Amino acid sequence: MPKPGNFIHDPNNTLADPRPNDKRVQEYLRQISKSFGVDSMHVVMHSKGGLDTKSYLAYYYPEDKNNFKILSYTTLSTPHNGSILADIGSKYLEGIKNNGYRPEFQNLPAFTSLLTFVNTLTENKGQENLTTSFILDFNNKVTPKLREIANEIDFHTTAADADLNGNGNIDILGCEDRGLINEGVTQSTPECSGLLSPVINPLYLTLRNKKSIQLTYVTRVVNENGGTAIVPVVSGIPNSNAQLNDTLVTLASGHGEGFIFPFVSPSHRKTYFGSNGKNHSTIASQSVANDVLLWIIESERRRGDLKDQPLF
Repeated sequence: MPKPGNFIHDPNNTLADPRPNDKRVQEYLRQISKSFGVDSMHVVMHSKGGLDTKSYLAYYYPEDKNNFKILSYTTLSTPHNGSILADIGSKYLEGIKNNGYRPEFQNLPAFTSLLTFVNTLTENKGQENLTTSFILDFNNKVTPKLREIANEIDFHTTAADADLNGNGNIDILGCEDRGLINEGVTQSTPECSGLLSPVINPLYLTLRNKKSIQLTYVTRVVNENGGTAIVPVVSGIPNSNAQLNDTLVTLASGHGEGFIFPFVSPSHRKTYFGSNGKNHSTIASQSVANDVLLWIIESERRRGDLKDQPLF
């Protein structure tokens, strides 16, 4: 499947290698159709893979409709509206680029500065595509195209909150960081140690308590001689209400409010929270797969080879 780190879509064909992810999705689905001899498929994607596939549906699927049909499109914690966590890194790099000083952080959880610094040491094109501004532009372009095929495909979305014990934090209680070691944070920590909580909790709290990220500039004394400079400041703008999230994606973003949301019927929209909550890793679990399977069977009966077949 598409590899993380490259662009969702490359309309100007400026990327020679690697190919944009939506094109990779097309190649992969064509290969499946040919290898298995199928004329219809159900697509289930986790996280950014849902954006890559949404772009495929908008730009490339019309080329494939005569060879195979996509009966359903299901996303597991896909950031359909982007993520302000990506905005933090973007604003941080913009501030450095503008005047060379490392930005200060205000109204954001402790440890955010270190996490951002480490996360921006290397180029991450995939993360660039997850900023709220990029995704807003992306959604404005693809939504009209999706509307044209919305009556041909069943759209399903899942989203979750990772705070299992309801204390407003991600901590060792309840093993709320379970599985996140597989998200690339570390491979040496036991699966349920709670040791990741100091890393994960700032992410959760930022999404829970901040609605947006802004970059401003202030004058600061920068040397012992009293010299001053204009220094960038990355700030979090508070939410009026707490936003439940899976440590990387809010419920609103996971369900694509304002864009893909109208294409998803209420019965095809699933939220996991409380004791049944999930984080960004455990949303891709067996229990969620069982729920998704019911959707797929329903779509198959409505649109696929099971249409007009008896239940038993």
